[in-house]
Formats: sequence, C-alpha cells, structure tokens
Amino acid sequence: MQAISGDYANFLDRVMSYKADNNHSKNEVQAIKLLKYILIDYHANCEKPTYYTGANERTPYCEHVIPIFKYFSAVYKNLSFMWREKGLE
Repeated sequence: MQAISGDYANFLDRVMSYKADNNHSKNEVQAIKLLKYILIDYHANCEKPTYYTGANERTPYCEHVIPIFKYFSAVYKNLSFMWREKGLE
C-alpha cells in the first residue's frame, strides 16, 4: 500500500521505486511486478490528453484493457495472444 498512498504528484516515483524484498514469495514478487506495470500504465492514461473516441469504440478497450493482458504475459509467461480482426464483408 505504501506505493499508492500519498499525493498524485509523487505517484509514479513511489510505484517505480517500490522493491520486493526477501520476505516476499515468488508469487508475491510476480504480483508486485504485474501491479507496477498496471499502475504505471494507469498513470500514463491519466496524464495523456483527452480526445474524442466516439467514432472508434475500440480505442478505450485497446488502451485500457489489452495492456493488462500484455503485462500479465510479461510477468507470468503463460499467456500469449495475437490480434485478429474479422473483415467486413
């Protein structure tokens, strides 16, 4: 919790500087890595300028949901996916 408590101005620094120690199990270390990836991405999404996405309903999904699967794959190494788009016929 210490990584996310405090003011927003130092949020990114706190998340990035949080380190797992020898008291954490392997599963906990992996979970910490995953949460750091997700929180850093969350911060980036909060910082970017807002723009209109009404014309493209996939944009929020691609920016907010898909990265979580990418980070999960990077940490746990047991998931992969490929983007496939069904053609309009």
